[in-house]
Amino acid sequence: MPDKVDCIINVCKKPFQTTLALLSLNRYSGKYIDKIFFIEENLQNDPEKSSSALIKNRLPNLEYYIPKYWLWTNPIDVKRLGEDEYRSSIRYQYGWEKSNKDFIFITHNDCIYHDDIIGAFLKNIGDNIAIGSIGQCWNCPAFWTKKCNSNNYWNYRPSFVELSALYETVEPPSGHTKRPYHIPKFHEQFKNNPWPLPECRVNEWCILINLAIARDLTVPRGIALPFGAMVDGGRGTSVLDIAVGWFRDISIKNFRCKNFPIYDYMHHTGGHLSMFNFYLYRENENNALKILRTQFV
Repeated sequence: MPDKVDCIINVCKKPFQTTLALLSLNRYSGKYIDKIFFIEENLQNDPEKSSSALIKNRLPNLEYYIPKYWLWTNPIDVKRLGEDEYRSSIRYQYGWEKSNKDFIFITHNDCIYHDDIIGAFLKNIGDNIAIGSIGQCWNCPAFWTKKCNSNNYWNYRPSFVELSALYETVEPPSGHTKRPYHIPKFHEQFKNNPWPLPECRVNEWCILINLAIARDLTVPRGIALPFGAMVDGGRGTSVLDIAVGWFRDISIKNFRCKNFPIYDYMHHTGGHLSMFNFYLYRENENNALKILRTQFV
């Protein structure tokens, strides 16, 4: 088991939550962390853009980077992947290319850790290319119909006809959403390779990647899409989420990921949706500040 890993965090606002994520991670898993790549989205004049000031003095092993471009939730332009500055603007990519470690740990900036997740990942990853929570199954008709789940994604491999039928006929349960990748028709990539399914990935909010394996498979060294890329899903409003493209590429090459009960070690407070809900955003920031004041003074 390696002594050290590098940590990558992409930051878009949430200064108190960001601070809590890193300090709680450091409290329980700090002995494994060498360098933290702190990538702050290029929000330019946003008054709450900077999260780094609160954390720099507490974690001296932090390398700070602002990408040239802000790609937000737009699909990447694959024709520009040869441009260093553009590629480094894709989430997590700067740390991916700069790390000299065999393993990298990626975290969202709104996680709270309460146990040693990195140590647990290192003990359990085995010969898999990555370990974490697999799949956005809550969005997937194969999960709703009990054909697939996070633990058997490798074995459930529908034909394109079956995949199409799932999306065309299965209605989501109450409170869930089916993303319309099939309207007006599936992207050509799913006709050629219907597996992995459109919601299959290793969720990027808490994941360990074996970079010794993944580095040579992934752009710029290999042909797998960057881990943090969002890619065209076939129509303008249906973008394949972060890491779906990468997950498909490495899976088709026969590299496996391991599902792991991450929520035994951490809590994920809001994710991307809180960026669009002012009251939820402020509540999460205030809660993070309270925890920082009581537990991390």
